[in-house]
Amino acid sequence: MVIFLFKRPFKARTMTKYLVIFLLIFAGLGAVRFAEKSNSEEFFNDGAIKSFPTMNPFTWYAQKEDLDKITIFEYDSLEGKSNYNMTVPRFNILSSGDGLDKAIGAADQLPQTKNVQMESSCSSC
Repeated sequence: MVIFLFKRPFKARTMTKYLVIFLLIFAGLGAVRFAEKSNSEEFFNDGAIKSFPTMNPFTWYAQKEDLDKITIFEYDSLEGKSNYNMTVPRFNILSSGDGLDKAIGAADQLPQTKNVQMESSCSSC
């Protein structure tokens, strides 16, 4: 929109109107995001659950961390319900030493890591 305004010669009033419209839309989307995050956190009603946005302003990911696992949910505010996504084990990584080497070795054994390694090594396939 900004490029369009600078490419076409408009009067200052017309450019101001477009800028005000853009700012209103931007503020409206921000308000929707803020309201939906609040709805997501109120739905779970648990201080340990944190909400994270997706590309859809009405869908949020919620993450709950326990001592040994992380549980991820998907919250859809349009339907007013939450779907369970997955639970993954939590790795406690030490700053250095044997614990860090074990964590890196365990991460290398995950199927997701193996898929990324195969795809990156097969760039000439």
